[in-house]
Amino acid sequence: MGRKRLYFYTIITGASGLLFAVIWLRMFWQYAGKTSLVSATFLAAYMLVAATGSFLFGRIAEKREKHFFLFAVTQLGLGASVIIITYYFSSFHSLISVFYGLFGSGERGVSVGLFVGIFILVLVPAMLLGGTFPVISTLLAKLSADKSSLHGRIYSLLCVGAALGIFCAVFFIVRFFGLYSAVYLFAGLNVLIGYITWLVRKKEGKIISGGNDLSEGEDTEASKTVSRLLYITACCSGLFIFAYGTLWSGAFSYIFGTTLNSLGITITVFLVWFALGGFIGSAISERFNRNTVLAVIQIFIGLGALVTISLLTSYPAIHDTFGKIFGTEWWLSRHLVWFGSVEIVIFIPAFLLGVLFPSALDSLKESVKKTYTGSAFALHIIGGVIGLCLARCFIIPVIGIPKGIMFLAFINLILGGSVFCYASSQKRLVKIIAGAAVIIICGVYTVIINKDQFVHLIAEPADGGEV
Repeated sequence: MGRKRLYFYTIITGASGLLFAVIWLRMFWQYAGKTSLVSATFLAAYMLVAATGSFLFGRIAEKREKHFFLFAVTQLGLGASVIIITYYFSSFHSLISVFYGLFGSGERGVSVGLFVGIFILVLVPAMLLGGTFPVISTLLAKLSADKSSLHGRIYSLLCVGAALGIFCAVFFIVRFFGLYSAVYLFAGLNVLIGYITWLVRKKEGKIISGGNDLSEGEDTEASKTVSRLLYITACCSGLFIFAYGTLWSGAFSYIFGTTLNSLGITITVFLVWFALGGFIGSAISERFNRNTVLAVIQIFIGLGALVTISLLTSYPAIHDTFGKIFGTEWWLSRHLVWFGSVEIVIFIPAFLLGVLFPSALDSLKESVKKTYTGSAFALHIIGGVIGLCLARCFIIPVIGIPKGIMFLAFINLILGGSVFCYASSQKRLVKIIAGAAVIIICGVYTVIINKDQFVHLIAEPADGGEV
């Protein structure tokens, strides 16, 4: 089994993961109601289980040599469990009713019961899905002579698959095949991938046997400080992705309306630029000091996010420009206008966010001389849960979307400055000048934004649509 086939399997896995999430969410809406509580609870439970799977399978992959066996198990188990759960999905309401009674009938009891019920329902497939990234990363590291930017390639392929998954789920597969048939189709692909891997596991296992080739270096006090900072960066990368994504989708929901189509457009554009960022950015970053590149990426994510505020205020003009180019008479032309105008607004920070996690993982591997792919990816997912809750429960209802974007952008700038000061190889004078420049830019932009008072369309805190 060659690397190209494994790369293709990675795309299918990414597509399956997001397609299952989108379709299951629609099924949960049918039984529990189409509310923000149901959406946020489902995504939080789904992602926490995936984080647990990433951590556990990452530890197993680091200690075991049968990586083809592990990958076959994750794919076979994922496909089989998805088929079983989807087939018996109608019993979900009875399961939730049991937990409602256990935790009380108030709002808190309903929330806890919903979370526990969803957690149990998605436990097996989400855990196996989360374990795919560390397992396939370890497997490809064994097969690849050139390990540079490997994590960026794998992460990008997962993002490509995720973009295809949500695009197909929202615009094509569900419309033509229905909810259940779409799930069975992709679950069948997972089973097929697992079966093929199972058949070739003995032959291919001999090729990559020979133990772990990663050196186990001793952690010095300095490397521990750097590794902690890089782990925080890995966690924050997930936080920024989901927090920014929630805020941007909320802003666009004012324009497109709160529909699954508007959500699908925003997330698809977001993921496409993630993928490009992972491919291109990680390849470029290997030519420079990784920690310095990581710091610069954080700083430019913050600056790019600040620019999106101005672009959002100018969105009607951007949309009209694309409307004149493509027209708005046909379904395809209308969607081209939507996709193109959304890309103009978010492509810079989305591209850089795609570089962030692979760069943090490569920096961690370079600084500590060990591999903790599963743990780092688990933190990345947990950060996503925190970002989702932060955006939905605090930023949107309390401070609003524009100021929320500013808040996250400043965190980016602070974290980037911290990495630049503590982990980069630049001289002290350069660090001081860079830090002062970031502070000045933040101050000037804050004054400009507050002077303009934003646009009335997104100035007031509001519930920006379904996540």
